[in-house]
Amino acid sequence: MQSISLGRTIPSFLFVLLALFWSAGAALYLLKYWFLFAAGFPTRLVTLSLVLSLGLISIFGIFCKNQRKISIAIILISSIGTLLLLEAAHYWHTYYPGFPDLSPPIKVSQEQVENSQRQGIWLDKRSKIEVISNLRVRGLAAYPAFLVTNRAPWDSDLDYYLSKPLPLGSISDSTIVHCNESGKWSIYESDEKGFNNPRGVWDLPEDGIDAILLGDSFVHGACVDPGEDLGSWIRHHLPNTVNLGQRGNGPLLQLAGLREYGAFLEPKYVFWFYTENNDLDNLRFEFSSPFLKNYLTPDFSQNLIKRTREIDRFVRDFTEYNYKVAKLVAAPTFLEHIRHILTLRSIRKRLSLEITGRPDPTSEWKLLHGLYLLATHGPSNVDPKEQSSPPTSDVSMDWYSIFGKELPHYSLILQQAKREVAEWGGELIFIFLPEGGRYVFPSDPVFQLKSDVFEMVLKLDIPIIDGDEVIGQGDYARFFPSRGGHYNALGYEKITDHIFHNLNVHD
Repeated sequence: MQSISLGRTIPSFLFVLLALFWSAGAALYLLKYWFLFAAGFPTRLVTLSLVLSLGLISIFGIFCKNQRKISIAIILISSIGTLLLLEAAHYWHTYYPGFPDLSPPIKVSQEQVENSQRQGIWLDKRSKIEVISNLRVRGLAAYPAFLVTNRAPWDSDLDYYLSKPLPLGSISDSTIVHCNESGKWSIYESDEKGFNNPRGVWDLPEDGIDAILLGDSFVHGACVDPGEDLGSWIRHHLPNTVNLGQRGNGPLLQLAGLREYGAFLEPKYVFWFYTENNDLDNLRFEFSSPFLKNYLTPDFSQNLIKRTREIDRFVRDFTEYNYKVAKLVAAPTFLEHIRHILTLRSIRKRLSLEITGRPDPTSEWKLLHGLYLLATHGPSNVDPKEQSSPPTSDVSMDWYSIFGKELPHYSLILQQAKREVAEWGGELIFIFLPEGGRYVFPSDPVFQLKSDVFEMVLKLDIPIIDGDEVIGQGDYARFFPSRGGHYNALGYEKITDHIFHNLNVHD
């Protein structure tokens, strides 16, 4: 009798445990990824399907008969076991150093292969850490393009900058590994101050500097070969041009570059590039930094022009620490391999079903709004990819409002920049760089910010050169690589031609 009782009790107990495990797992997952509805529709669909199906199976198993419980358990164990075997095989086949934590597997279509063959490009699947390691084996001082992602030290200690400079470029006189969007890695040699310029550019000519460039990764040179970036194209027209662009820069960091280096160079032109896909977003975070806001004070400076050795030391220490961490991640332990397999890491990456990116201030609202739309209107109204252009939704309008609130801050920055450039008799030129999304989703309210930005700049009496007038003409895709959001060499070249066509008209 006792064995019969156990035979009835154990299956029920196991399914109760399964229900509790499912409930706790679902709750923890949603707490960790509460910005789920900012992900793509396939990710939402698969995630919700798995959560709901496992929940229903566990609840159903509690109340069904014992024989059926055993059958369900066998089906579950067989299904999960088969899935794990598939994951193990796929993981073994696709694994390379840096995968899966540092770089997802690069999916290469036949069209990309043919395009690369026509252009003579070798499709390089190595991660950035692998590229740097290979260059160092050859004896080169190789480093990743520097990006200060954590400004907390400068914000928590007002005197921190006195001993540790906040860099605005990479390490000087080194091989810099930037990015890969075309199939090959963009690698260049940094100048004496750590920027993407030919060496010797800081030896001031007698007739002075023609221009400096201020901007983010588009100006920095992502993701093209040396000679194909904006700075190189502009030097065909103005040979004495210094590029101060750096990945991750927003408007306040551009003002910092102007203060720290532009005031020393005193160029005839200051080309101020505005990238519409992230400049206002970057400004939100920059303006929350007490340290960076010091640049709104005219006499504030870190005196970076004279602190190159300190900057190099800091960037080297910072990079080497993260390089060692990256190498550890690139060589997971046996238990980490097991964890990756148990969480189906490689299959999720292969199918683009991972939830990536950082949460944003509107993510909680997006989650609730997404659930509401899913429940009341079905999935088609929640997924912008299912339509030729996204609906004029509250989410789009919300982003329009969030970014629009940064315009008064942007105006303060441009006013300060214009005053400083005028002090040495230079001219500030505002250049608009459109993103590819505006041609895919032209009705998205976020792209209406262009007119708001132009109105603000014109009120400040700053000349505008609109890159949309060339990128938006005809087939816009020819100006972008096969994957990624930066321009290709042709895009940078055409933007440069457009700048000097309008600059001649302006002159």
